[in-house]
Amino acid sequence: MSAQAEPTTRRIAILGNPNAGKSTLFNALT
Repeated sequence: MSAQAEPTTRRIAILGNPNAGKSTLFNALT
């Protein structure tokens, strides 16, 4: 997990499902 993650992406992940959304976004980004 990089500390320099874009705030917008992190906000979307938090707003979405913390479990599925975060994993999906993280996998899509990496």
